Amino acid sequence: MENVTVASVETQKADPAIEPRFKAVDWDKDLVDWQKPLLWQVGHLGEKYDEWVHQPVTRPIRLFHSDLVEALSKTAWYSVPIIWVPLMLYLSWSYYRTLAQGNVRLFTSFTTEYSVAVPESVFPGLFVLGMFLWSLIEYLIHRFLFHMKPPSNSYYLIMLHFVMHGQHHKAPFDGSRLVFPPVPASAVVAFFYTLLRLILPEAVGGALFAGGLLGYIVYDMTHYYLHFGSPRKGSYLYRMKAHHVKHHFAHQKSGMDKLGQIISLGQLIYKQCEEMKYCQKQCQRLGNRVHSLLQPLKMLQAQGKRKLAPEIMTALNHFEAALEEAKRQIDKFSSKSNIWKFLKAGDNKILFKEVNEKLKDVWEELSLQLQVDQLISRANQGASWAQEDQQDAEEDRQVFQRIRRVMMSLNSSKPMQEFPQEQIKEIEKKQLSGSPWILLRENEFSTLYKGKYHESPVTIKVFNKPQARSIGMVRHTFNNEIRTMKKFDSPNTLRIFGICIDETVSPPQFSIITEYCELGTLRELLDKKKDLSFGVRIFLALGAAKGLYSLHHSEAPELHRNISSSSFLVTEGYQVKVSTPFVVPLGYNSKMIHRQVTVDRQQEPLGEDCPSELQEIIDECRAYEPSRRPSVEEQLGNVSTDQEVTFNSGGKTLPKQQSPQKSNPILPSASMDEEEGDTCTICLEQWTNAGDHRLSALRCGHLFGYRCISKWLKGQARKCPQCNKKAKHNDIIVLYARTLRALDTSEQERMKSALLKEQMLRKQAELESAQCRLQLQVLTDECTKLHGRVQDLQKLVQQPRGSQTSFLNCLPSSQGQHKYHFQKTFTVCQTGNCRIMAYCDAMSCLVISQPSPQASFLPGFGVKMLSTANMKSSQYIPMHGKQIRGLAFSSRSKGLLLSASLDSTIKLTSLETNTVVQTYNAGRPVWSCCWCHDENNYIYAGLANGSILVYDLRNTSCHMQELVPQKARCPLVSLSYIPRAASAVFPYGGVLAGTLENASFWELKMGFSHWPHVLPLEPGGCVDFQTESSTRHCLVTYRPDKNHNTLRSVLMKMSYKLDDAGEPVCSCHPVQTFFGGPTCKLLTKSAIFQSPENDGSILVCTGDEASNSALLWDAGSGLLLQDLQTDQPVLDICPFEVNHNSYLATLTEKTVHFYKWE
Repeated sequence: MENVTVASVETQKADPAIEPRFKAVDWDKDLVDWQKPLLWQVGHLGEKYDEWVHQPVTRPIRLFHSDLVEALSKTAWYSVPIIWVPLMLYLSWSYYRTLAQGNVRLFTSFTTEYSVAVPESVFPGLFVLGMFLWSLIEYLIHRFLFHMKPPSNSYYLIMLHFVMHGQHHKAPFDGSRLVFPPVPASAVVAFFYTLLRLILPEAVGGALFAGGLLGYIVYDMTHYYLHFGSPRKGSYLYRMKAHHVKHHFAHQKSGMDKLGQIISLGQLIYKQCEEMKYCQKQCQRLGNRVHSLLQPLKMLQAQGKRKLAPEIMTALNHFEAALEEAKRQIDKFSSKSNIWKFLKAGDNKILFKEVNEKLKDVWEELSLQLQVDQLISRANQGASWAQEDQQDAEEDRQVFQRIRRVMMSLNSSKPMQEFPQEQIKEIEKKQLSGSPWILLRENEFSTLYKGKYHESPVTIKVFNKPQARSIGMVRHTFNNEIRTMKKFDSPNTLRIFGICIDETVSPPQFSIITEYCELGTLRELLDKKKDLSFGVRIFLALGAAKGLYSLHHSEAPELHRNISSSSFLVTEGYQVKVSTPFVVPLGYNSKMIHRQVTVDRQQEPLGEDCPSELQEIIDECRAYEPSRRPSVEEQLGNVSTDQEVTFNSGGKTLPKQQSPQKSNPILPSASMDEEEGDTCTICLEQWTNAGDHRLSALRCGHLFGYRCISKWLKGQARKCPQCNKKAKHNDIIVLYARTLRALDTSEQERMKSALLKEQMLRKQAELESAQCRLQLQVLTDECTKLHGRVQDLQKLVQQPRGSQTSFLNCLPSSQGQHKYHFQKTFTVCQTGNCRIMAYCDAMSCLVISQPSPQASFLPGFGVKMLSTANMKSSQYIPMHGKQIRGLAFSSRSKGLLLSASLDSTIKLTSLETNTVVQTYNAGRPVWSCCWCHDENNYIYAGLANGSILVYDLRNTSCHMQELVPQKARCPLVSLSYIPRAASAVFPYGGVLAGTLENASFWELKMGFSHWPHVLPLEPGGCVDFQTESSTRHCLVTYRPDKNHNTLRSVLMKMSYKLDDAGEPVCSCHPVQTFFGGPTCKLLTKSAIFQSPENDGSILVCTGDEASNSALLWDAGSGLLLQDLQTDQPVLDICPFEVNHNSYLATLTEKTVHFYKWE
């Protein structure tokens, strides 16, 4: 059992270096992943749980994912007396005093006349009785609850059993889990205390409870000592510890003991079956089967292996259960009367059918486990194998050194020459001048002529660009060539007569003389005579194959260049000869060959007249996978050469060619293959699945009978009889299999690879399609935006010139008789501290900032979602650690909420998934935020120091720009974006930033740069800034000061003028002023919006702290339209529209009020 420290969840996440180690899990051995919490894994063990939990380990275990819950599940031993001893002493002292007062009586619930008084002298007895009751209750719980075997199909009962007691049996040496944790112990203690108080008088129940509490303390301390203490040998605690250790390790029997039990039981069954007098054949057959099944166990027992794998122990347990069932059936059959047995014997009924089936299943399981265990044990001998390999390498090195010394001594005795001057066949040029040379062909490297040598036609090959200039070097090269060609001398190899060196010219001319082939190369013949019959083509293919056979079956293999149809020459009788493949220069370099063969997989196309049978042979020979290419022997064996080949060429009949093989190979049939698959190659007899000639294998993989290979390796040759690899007797592996058969899965693997390739191509196509759709969407949005700008500019150009300078000092007044009517009040947070609202038109949802409803468990701030369709709350979404000061929804992305908080962060939250998708750390508290409506990927954040941070959503790390104010650095209480518009009064777009002292308009320039314009406002006292983009108005709210004793909301019109350089200077002018109450302490927010009447009028709604109301004004006339009363000061105002109905929401610290325009 190994000791592995379990890392915490946070450690696992933080340390990527340990991730690969965690992924290597031996599921077959451990059944669980030890690096992960076990509580959620044990439920899947099913019927394996009971055996697994009673196999102890010494490693620490982890139960829960949460570090907090995991820490609460562990308890130090000294915490038990520290927590419970003071409570026990206090209860004992308190209830003893109560008994001493003499007011405690028993049976008062039934009658007062015969009630019994309880004196204080019975307190020790009650105390001891409580300890006894605890011992009894603990025994019953431990015996019938903790050691209850949970159902294998119940996931949660297995988890409950493991967390109650199973984890203690799995890790008995985990010191932090030996005593009851205080938190669950408190619940159990409270239950027993309440139960005793209900059924007994308070003092009596309390005395019993105090004694039971002491019993629990003594029990926990004793239990811990029995695990980690060292009692004196022979003492009572020593015997108790031995008994407790046996309790924990009773299920962990020795493998040898289990084998002994099973073998004894099997022998007993075999003996009983042999003594049966009725149904002898069936009984004896059962006994023989049991006896044969015991043979591998006896071999395993003879090996003296003390520790077996858990899988083998499981299989042995199943085997033992099957044998016990067999013995029970045999005993039941033996106990019957002789008459019953006689009748049963004539009944033609199969006895022990179920037992035989169980024994068959158990045998298959045990055979597989024994085979796997033996393979693993052989694999563990890697160290000894490495030593053997090192020893073999050392022996080979010594042999090579001896050979090298012998060769050096031989070379030293030979005379040294620059080139070996062996006698070669050198032909003088005058011997070739008897007839004129006829030019055959010419290329870059050589020129071919037809000439005569000894009155016989020959081919003269003159090298145009010889690489060697030295005559001695040429003679040496051709000498090697001739010596090489002599190795492959055959009727199908081109004959070389000699070389010719013409020294009369400068530089010397080198030629080689070979036999003349009248029909040229095989390629030329096939190109010229495309009407050749199939028989002639087969004859040519046989000649080429025999030439290749002579090259590939020499005593010493030679490396030659690539051979194609141009490498074969054809004589007049259609005899094919292989030309010299050793001296012809190559036309490709290595890079070109690699690109065309490996990368492009190019192959020369076949002719259109190529028969299908020949095409199949060519395709097999040109297979890309070398393992699928047939050998020359296979092709020669498949094509019959016993018949003469007849073709239409002057009525000739070609005689059959003799194969270079000595005899035609006989193809083995399928039955012979199957017979060889069951035959030992040493004795040529079939191996068995039991006995001394059972199926065995060596490390190299070849199969033999155990007896034969054992004798073979004990002899002189300690090598494999088939491959001659070194082997030892310890390398023999017994295979527990009845038959062997190799399944051909090549087609399946090919289909799998094709499927994987198709899936990869499909994923790639889907990715490309998604990218194209995304690009199309981006371009469509960009086109729509540019089209809108063009329309706005056209409207601006069409306006009269004089309208650009005139200023409208008045607005249309609302003339309708509608007004806002109260609809509903919704409580957001009972504790208050709500601050701001925002409305999402795409989701018909109003979000309200509030503190966490479970502040003690999950502190922080978030938003509550309120559906405006049914006016019901959906849920709370946590976001920030401190108060939220700004909320804004994106106009393009559905449900994407931007929030700013005093915890110095800006967050983007998706209301569709209710999760935070992006977080930016501003470094300072953030007071306000807004979206850029001209560029959808940008957001603004107003800081406490007056700066504005500009973020690009495509950059998830930091801000891209910081806008620093020119004047006082006060907190930015408000940010509002005014988009570009075709307005003669104010066509520019930018962000309006308002602080507690002043306001600035940051104009958005080309390249997303900003230019500040300080607005002419009264200094100081500003609390809120709101904008109305369609009419280019802004609303500035001032708190009372020494010059004005009431709250003021000033409606201003944005305007501009051009300076001397032609640059615009943005400004604003007051239009209306709305007055409120004398107090303003909460930085309330106002609202400016178009009238629900859609008549072009503007409405202004401001909060009044003095009257706890919201005042609704007509911006055109400056008249007060409504006074909307609330129970607390209004902090925020939000108009919105749902289903063509206009609403107004006012927010206080705890509630939100809804009003409908009617």
